[in-house]
Amino acid sequence: MEDFGKIDLDNPDVGIRLNQLRDQITKLILDFDIDEVAFEDIYMDGQKINNVSTFKVLAEVFGVCDELFTELKIKHTAVLAGTWKSTLGIKGKTRPE
Repeated sequence: MEDFGKIDLDNPDVGIRLNQLRDQITKLILDFDIDEVAFEDIYMDGQKINNVSTFKVLAEVFGVCDELFTELKIKHTAVLAGTWKSTLGIKGKTRPE
């Protein structure tokens, strides 16, 4: 089975949000008996240095996910946005969620 979704976190503290994210992902893995995960890799365009703070938070999210999947021995793959969009035939920057 393939599925997708979104996790909403509302705490302003990044550390708390990362912990909540880890807990929610762990629950999903256990509830749905997930044995493999593909998630969007992070990328920073060298020409757009104004997004450094966003990149840093995404890097922390990536690290939490990578560590969790490794700990739980779940096969995981990070895929660049351009790759998965191309594979699914998605063009442009906007799309319905």
